[in-house]
Amino acid sequence: MSDPFLENLRVGRNSYRIPLEEFLTRCDPNNKDEFFCFVEADEDKWFYDSKIRGRLSQFPYTITCRKKENVLSVHKHLQNKRGYAMVRRGFFVDRDFDDHLPPDPEVQWDHIYKTPGHSLENFLTQPTTLIAGLNDIFNMQKGVDLDIVANLFERLLDTYHKNILHLNVFLCCQQISDPAGKLKLLINDKTQKVLQNIITNDLTAVYNFPMIENKIAVEGLFAAPTVDQNLWNQICSFFNENDHRFVGRGKFEQLFFADFMTLLKNSLDGGKKNGWSKSYKSQIQLVKKDLLKQFTDRILTPACLIAYIDQELG
Repeated sequence: MSDPFLENLRVGRNSYRIPLEEFLTRCDPNNKDEFFCFVEADEDKWFYDSKIRGRLSQFPYTITCRKKENVLSVHKHLQNKRGYAMVRRGFFVDRDFDDHLPPDPEVQWDHIYKTPGHSLENFLTQPTTLIAGLNDIFNMQKGVDLDIVANLFERLLDTYHKNILHLNVFLCCQQISDPAGKLKLLINDKTQKVLQNIITNDLTAVYNFPMIENKIAVEGLFAAPTVDQNLWNQICSFFNENDHRFVGRGKFEQLFFADFMTLLKNSLDGGKKNGWSKSYKSQIQLVKKDLLKQFTDRILTPACLIAYIDQELG
């Protein structure tokens, strides 16, 4: 039985009132040089701070709101505080699977930045991110080795997307059927166990995941209510018609990228004995949980983010 006092503390800690109060305490409406940003999580803070500084040569005061709903709630409440109308502020959230949900009429999305893909982690599997990483981290420039890695990456990623299709479809259907998240599925815990090993050690193939290979299997994995078949077919078609790098769950892209880069590092260390023209040594220690932070400067800033920064913060 849960302790009511502790439960109230937990709810309070996760409330939008905490970041809102931080803003109201910290902000001086008369200081024209200062500006604020509201993000969902700590890992988002590093990304947006870096991109904003690169554009404006100035760091914002960034407040972590702990979840997307809190960012939107802070935005909504500040709309009604006229004394802060001239304070520059930006609001940044993940797109998630929102494109399949009816828009919230109370949210003014033109003043909120939403990622072009599911989340920031989707940027990790973009070809430009890989090439920049090979250039900077392994000092691998244009040539046969770089072409081999790029082609291998694309082939394995394509297979991976096919193998996790039904997992992405299931999660999208769940958000549509239960936008409030009342089911509270243990998504991260269960899916990370399924995707614990993605690529074979010799970098030649992607593992199959029988526990998510079809609709019945993935529903059984989560012990979740059955998804309507028509909705399932509709979302399957959506994924098959779009680039999975963007429409699939970002955490899954990060898991693949982490596995690929770790195994690639081991292979490149071996140099000629592993088929490369020479040995390549990593310039940094890759940390799986910090990949977004480590690769932020190697991610090409999307035009939509540049436009938002110029409009809301510039």
